Amino acid sequence: MTSILIKNGCVWQPDAADKLWKTADLLIQGEQIKAVEPNLPIDPCSVEQVVDATDKLVLPGFVNAHLHAGECLTRGIVAGLPNELWNLWSYPPLQSAPMGARLLYLRTAVDAVEMIKGGITTVQDHSREWFLSGESEAEEAYFAAYLDSGMRLSLAINLINRPWQDVFPELAHLLPPALLTAMLAESSHWRIDPVDEIMQLCERTIRRWNGSFGRFSVALGPSAPQRCTEELLRRLASLAQEQQLPIHTHLLETHIQTELSRRHPSGSFVRYLDTLGLLGPRTTVAHAIWLSDDDIHRLGDSGCCVVHNPVCNLCLGSGIMPFARLSDAGARFALGLDGASSAGRLSMFEVMKTTALLHTAATPDYRRWPTPQQVLHMATQGGAFSIGQESQLGTLAPGKLADIILLDLNTPAFTPRNDLCRQLVYSEDGSSVNTVIIHGKIVMQNYQLTTLDEAALLAEFRGAWSEFQADHQRAVAASQGLLPALRQIHRTAAGLDKTK
Repeated sequence: MTSILIKNGCVWQPDAADKLWKTADLLIQGEQIKAVEPNLPIDPCSVEQVVDATDKLVLPGFVNAHLHAGECLTRGIVAGLPNELWNLWSYPPLQSAPMGARLLYLRTAVDAVEMIKGGITTVQDHSREWFLSGESEAEEAYFAAYLDSGMRLSLAINLINRPWQDVFPELAHLLPPALLTAMLAESSHWRIDPVDEIMQLCERTIRRWNGSFGRFSVALGPSAPQRCTEELLRRLASLAQEQQLPIHTHLLETHIQTELSRRHPSGSFVRYLDTLGLLGPRTTVAHAIWLSDDDIHRLGDSGCCVVHNPVCNLCLGSGIMPFARLSDAGARFALGLDGASSAGRLSMFEVMKTTALLHTAATPDYRRWPTPQQVLHMATQGGAFSIGQESQLGTLAPGKLADIILLDLNTPAFTPRNDLCRQLVYSEDGSSVNTVIIHGKIVMQNYQLTTLDEAALLAEFRGAWSEFQADHQRAVAASQGLLPALRQIHRTAAGLDKTK
């Protein structure tokens, strides 16, 4: 069993007491934390590795509770559009080519590298490309990227079984007949499979990957209420109950989704999920922006977790999650990055600062603003709760898994050291992350990755980009015929006008 002794660090325990040891030691044995306290009576010669944490802040690793891996492929390709229009460039629905196994590996690994370097040790990846690829090696390639990087993965299997053109109000009536025929005939990136086959995919994935390597877990991820049939949602709820698995889904992210929710027979997607048994402590909902008072109370009463994605929400103009009202209702929170195309960067520090600042504009009552302590809890304990692993992750305590980050305190962000929590949230940008430990293994030390050759990975990724770019540009061009109809639907749903 490997052992690591972290000595003389400034150890911060973001628990209910927010305990801070100005100087303390932490002992790791195997994949777990064995002890944390000042002046541990451990002979450094008795452990395999000693990490000198003098002038280092020692924290639990961050949990990115909502990601769509691989958006690094389309980073910077489009900006200044709302979600449904942005999708035509980032996820074009027409003539999209299946992704090859090697590119799938590269784009997933590049995202993992960016997250690790920013102190993210666990990711909840709402992903589907790995099972849409026509290559038999694609699934292995996807998981190999996370395995090789050293990251901890919660895979939320991203599931859809309603056609793309059916999940927008009036879209089928607004499209030119030829384009609608093409939509109906083509197998898009949303590939629709029978419910039985989807359930077989879920069961097979659970058997193969849930618990693998001590770092992988599986959640059920219906993409969103409007993108799944009631039969699929009910069967996923039953499987989650049977297997005691988390559920992860998008919820009321945009104006168009809000209009669909209003038109639903239940009158609310939140009420709909509640009646199907899909709300509860094992459920995580991403975004949750356009909520009624009843929605907010249901989310709070159910004990589910809301993943706040403030940077993505601002980039796509989706809106501002009602943090204070959800907090008053007792909701649990985690933080998500969403994707490199929708947010620009995979930075938990950017998300934490945006969370701390954004909601000061929502109310003049400063007592209801997020505090730096709350924000840090959302990035650690909240994220652990969102993937059903709060008993194993999110704090530095004996018996917890050793997912730990060390930040250099001799950097401008922490000079002078007035209040480490405030400076961590408001001042740090991630450049102080010096060392990252995941599952008891050092995956980055002194700013250098130990698991992957970053320069070689990026070089190969750049080389593979040109082939992808040509296919992607063809898909974007083919999908542009949808833009006028989607623009009209967005403007109507957002109340901008009724005809344009």
